[in-house]
Amino acid sequence: MDTRIPHLAPVKTRSAFWWIVAITLLPAVLGVYFAQLLLSSGIVSPDDPRVSLIATLMLFAAQDLPGGIVFGALVLGAVLIARKTRLSDHFDISRANAQRIVAILALSGAVATWLTARFVFHGYGLSLDEYLPQFQAEIIRHGRLLAPLTPGEMAYHMYLQPIFTYTDEARGLWASQYRPGHAILLALMPSLDGINLLNPVLTALSVWSIANIAHRLWPKRPEMPVLGAVLFLFSPQVLVTAGTGFSYPAHLAFNLIWLTLFLKGSYENRMLVHLGAAFVGAYAIGLHQVHVHPLFASPFLMLLLLGKIGRRVHLIPYIVLYLIFLPIWVLWPELAVWATTGDLSALPRRLADVNYLADFLRYTDVTDSVEAPFRSLFLAANVLRYLLWLSPAVILFAIVALRTPRRLSSVDWAALASIVLTIVANHILMANQMLTWGARYYHPIIGNMIILALSGYAMLREARDAPFARRLIEAGGLLILASAVVLLPQRMLQVHAKVAPRASVQKAIEAIDADVVVIQRLPIWFQGDFVRNSPFLTNRPLIMALPADVHLPLPEAQPGVLKGARIHVLTVQDLATFGLPRGTLYEPGPTIPQGREPRRLFGHTAGGPV
Repeated sequence: MDTRIPHLAPVKTRSAFWWIVAITLLPAVLGVYFAQLLLSSGIVSPDDPRVSLIATLMLFAAQDLPGGIVFGALVLGAVLIARKTRLSDHFDISRANAQRIVAILALSGAVATWLTARFVFHGYGLSLDEYLPQFQAEIIRHGRLLAPLTPGEMAYHMYLQPIFTYTDEARGLWASQYRPGHAILLALMPSLDGINLLNPVLTALSVWSIANIAHRLWPKRPEMPVLGAVLFLFSPQVLVTAGTGFSYPAHLAFNLIWLTLFLKGSYENRMLVHLGAAFVGAYAIGLHQVHVHPLFASPFLMLLLLGKIGRRVHLIPYIVLYLIFLPIWVLWPELAVWATTGDLSALPRRLADVNYLADFLRYTDVTDSVEAPFRSLFLAANVLRYLLWLSPAVILFAIVALRTPRRLSSVDWAALASIVLTIVANHILMANQMLTWGARYYHPIIGNMIILALSGYAMLREARDAPFARRLIEAGGLLILASAVVLLPQRMLQVHAKVAPRASVQKAIEAIDADVVVIQRLPIWFQGDFVRNSPFLTNRPLIMALPADVHLPLPEAQPGVLKGARIHVLTVQDLATFGLPRGTLYEPGPTIPQGREPRRLFGHTAGGPV
């Protein structure tokens, strides 16, 4: 079981106090310096014509230069003001009141998530990574695992959904390339005013879980669940990412629920609770990418193996269920084709034929050589964005904990190991996070940072009569308030500035009076992300993205797809009319020239059918 050493004071001297403050400021200082370096060196530029490879660096310069300045100013201001405040006098609350406050925070988190999705993101998933779960969810709502394509539709499928799809051309089937767990949840959950209620529910469950974990680890401190909940909820990355269509809020919620059950089963010696945790983890492996949950969970499972917590026999349900479900999720698309058609030949015969592995190898072959010069920059941007999109109070308290490693519990060490493992593994597997708010690949381990922060706070509370410890507690309380009233609105405005114009463009494209809208050779980043079609191709207009070497009219047009179709070719001037800005760090590229390009329309209204 956990053992802690209570007699070591976390802050003994003035120099130790300012050392903690300096390290808390470090992400802000490094973030501002790094953003200025990217701009001054010309690596990022508003008129940069390079491919969208460096989108995450553009976002860093655009968002984290001002974000870092505000973050640092808030830390300094909180530390200076903390000498005269008495916030910590109100931290002592009863257990009953703590439970009520956590319930209110969980409900507030659900409402805030819905409001974020509705008014910050306009119900729009900026990236195709966010659309494909909806694509798959529509298939599932129709009672299918994959959607059928006719031969005519199959001829153009690579244009109708150019990336992130699994297509079985021989059998005329397609679906999302991702594992289906997230899409299943979306399909089961209703919508309110166009916003699926899954993420509001997941946010509420995440708040409840982190509060439960805090209670489990510090049962004698009633305020810990409340503190854990507010540290979590007021970290901008939590609510911002919860407003997106990414699978990472689901990963975060499932990881926290898993850890809640894992700790309960370990501390109470209950095998059935561990069995429940193992089922949660087995499902979490299939949410999106199979590596996300194992990276989080493996350090905690090592505690069982090493006898640091619970009993080794508790490993059995995890070993059994993970060994069953891991190959199922890896082989999911092939198994789905087999289940749909009954054709055993759909199953791979060799490891090299497994689509999941082959697709990943193709991805690395394409990206490794191109991304190699930027990998160190991506790592710096990812880590700094992860820290700068958390509440500064999380960083402050976590540094207090890490400064006295002898006082860390085994759960603290597992949480730290899970953070390091996730960062290292993702740097090796997928260093470039592209479009992200904070660091989405690290989103599933936000709960780990909260655990470390709570440990630091607990150390300070034990020595709160010491003036420097009390001052750090006061500063942390002020930073929680500042996160809610300053940092969170700032990040929401930044995200809105990026997403709202693209949401308007998407809506305008989908309102064009044509059978097909073609996107080709536009001097903008991520033009393929505007391709949003129903998996059953029932929407009109259909949206197609053509490679530069494919020309209209397309040869051998198939009945029901392009035969006789009215085709509108999207122009840069269209995008300007639809409200897409140009020449900014959010939308880099040359400004649109004066005058209007001629409208290019093929089909019935332009010289006969294609």
